[in-house]
Amino acid sequence: MEGVARYIHETTQRIVRSHPEHEFHFIFDRPYDPSFIYADNVTPYVLGPATRHPLLWYLWFEWRIPALLGQIQADVFLSGDLSMSLSTPVSTVMVSHDLAYEHYPEFLTWSARTFYRHYSPRYHHAASRLISVSQATKSDIIDQYGTSEDKITVAHNACPPGFQPLAEERKQTIRNEISEGLPYFIYVGSLHPRKNVLNLLKAFDLFKQNNNQPHKLIIYGRKAWKNADLESTYDKMISKSEVIFLDNSI
Repeated sequence: MEGVARYIHETTQRIVRSHPEHEFHFIFDRPYDPSFIYADNVTPYVLGPATRHPLLWYLWFEWRIPALLGQIQADVFLSGDLSMSLSTPVSTVMVSHDLAYEHYPEFLTWSARTFYRHYSPRYHHAASRLISVSQATKSDIIDQYGTSEDKITVAHNACPPGFQPLAEERKQTIRNEISEGLPYFIYVGSLHPRKNVLNLLKAFDLFKQNNNQPHKLIIYGRKAWKNADLESTYDKMISKSEVIFLDNSI
């Protein structure tokens, strides 16, 4: 899971387990892993079509979602992924992770950019409540859309259980598994222009040229879109052999 999916996973499982007195309906747009059904008070639905394109986003949120919310007589619709329905009377809480599409539109496909530019202001105004993942995002929403400050609650990203300092023996075991036993820098996330991985590669190349250090660079994440410059930069690196892509990233 990447950032948005991880946020949804970590928050919803805690909400469900903390409130066994409530009934939860989880709506998926494709087959789901059973581990995401966190307790007996969760009812799952697979509601097609799979949202692989902005036109399908529209169909899903403006037609399929409102119909199901009416059918189950939902009290609140929680949308964790920058989108919501403008067609449902159900109170909606929307999570706004960032407004990158406003500041870096060149990093999106034309269809996605057009969709977000048209609908995002409407979503932020129509939502009953907004959750932002940082004070910076909250301020950005207010500046960009004129949204009332009182409507936005900040709920920061946090580390899930298991994030803790490791013993040196365990650290070396991990180095043996992923970096040929050597120390390493690591990037975890999708490979996308706005993530600045291109400059990470350039910086690592300079580091290796100017320092006699054994470090590797580990990159772990799925390849997104508009990565021609990233691939070109990687191909030209002097220290190309010192970069390890996990998960067949490039």
